[in-house]
Amino acid sequence: MKHAEFGMAALLLAASIYLGSAIAQTTDQPLTDGPVTVTADEAEWRREGVMLYQGNVRLVSGGMELRGQRMELRQIRQGRYKAFLSGGPATLKHQADAADDQPVSAQASSIIYDSGTGELELEGAVELLRGADRLTSDNMRYDLPARRIKAAGGSGGQVRITIQPPKNDETPAEPAPQVPE
Repeated sequence: MKHAEFGMAALLLAASIYLGSAIAQTTDQPLTDGPVTVTADEAEWRREGVMLYQGNVRLVSGGMELRGQRMELRQIRQGRYKAFLSGGPATLKHQADAADDQPVSAQASSIIYDSGTGELELEGAVELLRGADRLTSDNMRYDLPARRIKAAGGSGGQVRITIQPPKNDETPAEPAPQVPE
């Protein structure tokens, strides 16, 4: 395929995902709050709603950004897709949604994102940062809308969490439980 054809195919798939999201709002309540933008060095449109992106791949949707060296994007149905990212490592950035939230960033060997559920599966040497707190594991699920994390060590490994205490001038988010005397 020539570069112009790559661009047209990418534009068509992005437009169908965005338009499908707008149409599906009355029934599925899609999780994206704007268009899905994908950039890469190369793109290939395959049969049945499958796009393959390679080299400096970047997917941006709302407050989420995914990056990697290779991504296969499969359209499940109009307005819903699954993205399979790998390489270099694959990374996630999720902006804070509210004043009391903190941005989340993560990296792993691979990331799978389902736009319908808003869940991400991260596998292989996973490292997630939420503010100054750090979590490492072999695999992890991140529920984007709920900002909920579930991690597992896998293969006999363990999950490791390092929580930074608030600075002296900061107040903890929740008061410590009181122990009866």
